[in-house]
Amino acid sequence: MSELHQIEGALTSDLATIQIHWDALLAAATPSGVTIGGGSRGSLITADDHAETDADVDRVTRIVSLRRLITDVLNGWSRVVMEDRPVEVELPNGSDVPGMCAFLIRHAQWFAGHEAAEDAAEEVRRLAGKVSGAVNPQRKDWISLGACPLDVDSEVGPVKCGGQVRVRPSRDGGAAEGRCRKCGVVAVVEWWERVIMPEASRLITAAEVPEFIRQQFGKKIAAPTVRKWIERHVITAAGSDEKGRTLYDKGAVAYAIARREAVGA
Repeated sequence: MSELHQIEGALTSDLATIQIHWDALLAAATPSGVTIGGGSRGSLITADDHAETDADVDRVTRIVSLRRLITDVLNGWSRVVMEDRPVEVELPNGSDVPGMCAFLIRHAQWFAGHEAAEDAAEEVRRLAGKVSGAVNPQRKDWISLGACPLDVDSEVGPVKCGGQVRVRPSRDGGAAEGRCRKCGVVAVVEWWERVIMPEASRLITAAEVPEFIRQQFGKKIAAPTVRKWIERHVITAAGSDEKGRTLYDKGAVAYAIARREAVGA
């Protein structure tokens, strides 16, 4: 297959992906049971303005921004076709993404030979990937507990392993186990928590649980959910501090997250 045919095929396939899932993006932005509202969405953004990550941006904002980006990009490439090739069919409305997809698909064979074809194909490929990821997100079936602190042999003697310890929720109700991806050691979550975290830093207050989960697992857990865990004895008191505040074990919190993942909560 020639390079031009490959570019044409890639453009056609990725444009079709955007076209087919365009309306579904709106449903993906507001899944069932989610209400949009509750103050400024900008207040949820905590990263610096120029940070490369968008992990702190809420889902609705990300998808609205993605739809705007797709609209602008396809409008730009549609105009390139219109200006560089005499076209008999009028350029679709610049806000009509499905229409622009159809227009570009119709001219994909010609566009494949354009000097900007590779740039266009790569840009459209990335956008199509974002669309597919938003509409059909892949559920991660593991969580990270941190770096493995165990000593392993090396040419210069024992060194810290440093591998990532991952835990996959148990599907049969048993204790969840973590495995180090580097040294291969397997153990229950509670044991890993004991060796990964110094005893002095293992206990946290209920108010600190959401931030601990966000930092360690990249997940957002609301304070009311933590209160429910406490009421239902999902996590139990492990002591108190000098101020009399009840403390909870980080290992128990990690296990609670593992069980939450197992049931798809």
